[in-house]
Amino acid sequence: FLEDDYISNYTEPEKISEDELRERFAQALSGFGNDYEIDLEGYVYTVSVWQDGLAACAMLAEQGVPTAVEQWEEIVDTTAEASNSLQELLNISGYGDYMAQIEVLNDQNHENTLLTVLLGMVSYNCVS
Repeated sequence: FLEDDYISNYTEPEKISEDELRERFAQALSGFGNDYEIDLEGYVYTVSVWQDGLAACAMLAEQGVPTAVEQWEEIVDTTAEASNSLQELLNISGYGDYMAQIEVLNDQNHENTLLTVLLGMVSYNCVS
């Protein structure tokens, strides 16, 4: 049994402003140019991204075209890694009680989602 109470030396990071956080998101998403949107609902930041050819790639992967399947699996893996990176960005920015979700949108129709990832885990994949 411990005689002394446990004392953590952890200090929560100072929370930055939402404008600063959105700027950090913009920097992290710079590879998408203007092809992204960031929405906040409750405690979830949803980052929607799209790029030319994603819908075609998903369609071909669903049909079993080997090169498209390989490309799509890489997109899924990269998106899962990006989800973890955005979650870490939230944590170090003082938003540890928030979550970052990434939605990969159909580049032909932004109303349709091709892939959704939260906390590095795929919750929706149109190819599966």
